[in-house]
Amino acid sequence: MASRIHDFTVTCLIACSVLAAGLVTAATEPADSRRTSASPETTSLQTTSSSLQFTDLEGRIQTPLSQPDQKATILFFVLPDCPISNAYAPEIKRIATEYRQRKIVSFVVYVDPDLTIDAARKHAKDYGYECPVICDPSLKLVQQTGVTIAPEVAVLDSNGKRLYRGRIDNLYAGLGKRRPQATEHDLRNTLDAILEGKPVPNETTRSIGCFIPKPELNKSAP
Repeated sequence: MASRIHDFTVTCLIACSVLAAGLVTAATEPADSRRTSASPETTSLQTTSSSLQFTDLEGRIQTPLSQPDQKATILFFVLPDCPISNAYAPEIKRIATEYRQRKIVSFVVYVDPDLTIDAARKHAKDYGYECPVICDPSLKLVQQTGVTIAPEVAVLDSNGKRLYRGRIDNLYAGLGKRRPQATEHDLRNTLDAILEGKPVPNETTRSIGCFIPKPELNKSAP
């Protein structure tokens, strides 16, 4: 009887020692290695979305989220009936032209679910857009990039990672409050940093403009 009690006591002591060792290991293990779900990644697009295809207004197939031969991709989100979107057309054209020679591709993205192709073509012609122009009636690119305002831009690296989302510059201090000229050029600063191999100055900035319809309220969204 005494022998059985002794054996039981030894077994308990061994089990307790193993458990205690495990707790000590867990307590001293670096927090990062124990983390099973990190903070939500807001700058990476879903891998499956890199194959999203759109037909631009010229009838060409475009994959705006997958441009591996470019140093960066700019998505300009616009609404044709938004005065602030239209006011930025000259700067959008300048940026698209200037940076195209430096292997940064631009797309103008119409995000009005009710916009017809004919109306989009007329608007793009009237405002002189020369870079590829696509319509996103289902707001798939809106969902993928997180934009909410037109005009707003998303800048992606060659792997489809979002590096910047926000305003083009600070020409507008608020609705109806336009400065004589912009004094902060957020998009250009972002692009220059990318070309120089430096971190972007800001990952997000606040845009002024017209609200883009929410994808979940859009009946044409899948």
